[in-house]
Order: sequence, then structure tokens, then C-alpha cells
Amino acid sequence: MTLANMNVRNTLKTDTSVNGFSASTCSREISSGDERNGIHSLSDVPGNGQQSDVPHPHAQVISFLWWKYLEVVDPVLKIFHTTSIQRLVVDAISGQKGLTMGENFLMFSIYYASVVVMSTSECFKEVKEERQVLLERYRIRLDQFLSLSDFMETADLAVLQAFVIYLAIGTYDVNGPDVHSMVGLAVGRAIKLGLHRDGEGLGVPLFETEMRRRLWWQICTLDVRTAQDHRSDPCILEHSFNTKLPANISDVSLDPDMSKYPAIMHQRTEMLFSLVQFELEYFLRQVAFSDKFVQENSYTALPYSRIRKAIDLFQERIQKQYISHCDPSIPLGFMMINLGQLVIEKMRLKARKSSEDHGRNQEQVGICIRISQIAHRMRAHEKGQKWLWLLERQLELDALTFLLTYLCGETEGANVELTWEAVNDLYDYWKRSPEHHFHRQWTCIVELRSQALDAHNSVPNSD
Repeated sequence: MTLANMNVRNTLKTDTSVNGFSASTCSREISSGDERNGIHSLSDVPGNGQQSDVPHPHAQVISFLWWKYLEVVDPVLKIFHTTSIQRLVVDAISGQKGLTMGENFLMFSIYYASVVVMSTSECFKEVKEERQVLLERYRIRLDQFLSLSDFMETADLAVLQAFVIYLAIGTYDVNGPDVHSMVGLAVGRAIKLGLHRDGEGLGVPLFETEMRRRLWWQICTLDVRTAQDHRSDPCILEHSFNTKLPANISDVSLDPDMSKYPAIMHQRTEMLFSLVQFELEYFLRQVAFSDKFVQENSYTALPYSRIRKAIDLFQERIQKQYISHCDPSIPLGFMMINLGQLVIEKMRLKARKSSEDHGRNQEQVGICIRISQIAHRMRAHEKGQKWLWLLERQLELDALTFLLTYLCGETEGANVELTWEAVNDLYDYWKRSPEHHFHRQWTCIVELRSQALDAHNSVPNSD
């Protein structure tokens, strides 16, 4: 796979080809002391980096959680080689072989991720314990491992893999880790391990090179998502990495002893979903953050009209290169198609704005309505329910906030009825999630809805 095949950077120019790529350092400078303080603040367990005998769940529970991870998490968060990890799972089940601290850390990150993506009822039915009890238990254990693993010094890739799984899935856990404050630790550790430099040019074995690429790009993606959620800029800067995208290859085609790459597949593989996410989140770096971030990364600052064209070109390429290989009759294919559309709409919503005229507002209304419609379509897909955790709460709440603000000032017109349909769908869904009702944004949404209803009811003959 060559850099020219990545087709990302020049999307903001005249076409969707690319002539190079680079990778990054952390824009928030992290010293070793800062990292150490961040790690040890997570747990009062002293760090010793030693192998430890750790009680794992019963064999039947491990088997179920591993199956759940393979079915639901691994297809959308491709980090490790499942065939290799299968041996580790067998060791954990048998209990006859002591696991290293990194291996224990990785196993518990798998347990944690599997519980996060389960419903409360499924968890109790299959594991015979309350979901929140398990989540708290695994969070405590993972925080302890993070301290015990000598995180800043270890060269064990399993430790960083486990940490990234913990953070990536923890974003979907209401009581999960403080991802925003911890993602810099993952970036800093990845750089110290040299993941920001492509293994191919360093003489790293092919299999390890591919694992490094997967892990680096998951960290880049996590960095972008976390920055968006907190309305800040990503930690990673453009100029300092040259790590290529992972190959579009399923695990079965990879072997730790391989001496040459298998043929790159132009079809749906186990990597397809992650590759789409990597490309989408990388493109967002160029269009959705501050002017300062654009300048620091030597991106092209463009007016919204040209950004909109760039997004259209990007969407065409992603559709042709990736999404066209997805079968909508297959649940994961259906979800991938719709998630791709959702992220494209997210790009349009988050892209830097050059004006705030009425036409621009109308365009944003259309985007937010489509976000509501796509989310509704995904929730209505019965066989895709197990991936609904991927829907971004913040994106939907932002769309709902914008639509309600619009309706406070617009009571008549072609879009008003359609806008109310979208608002009611989003509001009715999220009001059933009581954990969100204490968030400041939800309080704002409730107040905006009251104002919008007052404005709507003030119009003669309004329903």
C-alpha cells in the first residue's frame, strides 16, 4: 500500500487524489512527569510493572464476553489480530498459564467493552450480574492495570491496545473514563513507541507493521472524536507522522510470520468499517476545527462554498472505494452505509462557516433533519440493534438544539412541519434516557422546546 493510495489530503483541492501523508505529535505538550502523574492519579495501587495473578471471570463468562466482542466490537473497532488473541483467551479460560500484566490488561479491556455494548437485560440474562456492577468492577480493574503496567515505560503493545480499547469504548459508557484528559497519554505513549513512524521504513516485520498501523489510526480517530465532543482541537498535529493506513485485509489473511503482504482486497473485509472511520475522521481534521488548528497543520483554509464541494467529492470517493462494497441486506452492511451517511452530514454541520445568512440556516436545517432521519432508520433496523451504541449522542443533541433554536424564530414555511417531525423524533427518543437529563445541554433543550412550542402555538390555526 502506497501513500498515494490513501486519497485524503488533496480532497480539499481540486479532486480526491492525494500526493502524500504525514502523522503527528501531540499539540498539548506532555512531559514524562505529566504522564506519570496522570497515570497514578487513576489508582492508589502502586505501580510495579510486574506479572500478577489476577482473578478472571468464570470460563463460561469469558467465552461469552469474547464471543460478544467478536460479534459486536471487533467489526467496528479493529485493533488487534483476533486469531492471535484467541490463544490468549484460551489461556485465560484454562487458568493454567500465568498472564503478563499487559495480557491481563488486554483481557479486561475486552470484558469491559463487551459489557458496555450490551443492554442491561442481556447482561443479566447471559452473565447473571447487573450491568452497572460489572462495568464498575472492570473500570476499577482497568485503572489498576494502567497503574501497575508501568505505562510510560513499557514496550508491550498489548498495554497500549488495551488502553485504547478502554478509551474508545469508554466514550459510550456514561460513567466511563475521562477520555478527553487521557487521550493525550495514549498519543504520547504511541509516539514513544514509534507508532507515528510507519514500520515499513523502519524494517519492522510486516505483521507488526500492520498492527502498529491499526493502533495508530485508532488513536488518531479517538483524538478527533474527543476534540469534537469537547469543542476543542485535536491533540495530534499533521506534520510529524507518516504512518500509512492499514491494509484492507481480514485477519485470516495475516500471519505473524508472513514475509510478504497478501493481495489488497477491493471488497468488504473485516477492516472496511475501520478504514471508513479513519478516512472520515481524518477529513474532519481539515474542515471542522479552528483556524488556528488549520494553520498549525498547514491545511488549506477555504470558504464554506469550497468546503462543501470538497465534502461532495470526498463522499463520492468514499462511496466508490468503500461503501459500494457493503450489502444493505446484511445488518453490519446496513449500519455501515447509514453511519457513513451520518458522518458525512456531521461534516457538513461541523464544517467551518463563512457566513450566517438565512440560506445557510436553511441548509443547516436540512442537514439536521437528515441526521434525525438516518438515526431513526438505524434504530428501526431490528437486526442492527446491537450497533446502536455507535450513534453519537452529541451529534443528535446538537442537531436537536439547532432545530429547536430555528423553530423559536420560524413558525411558518415549507420546512416547519418537517422540522417538527424531526424534533419530536429526537426529543421523544432522548427523553427516555434519564442519565442525560442532568446534563446542561438537556436542560437547555427542554427550555428551547418550551419556547418553540409557545411560538408555534401563538400562530393562528396551529396544531
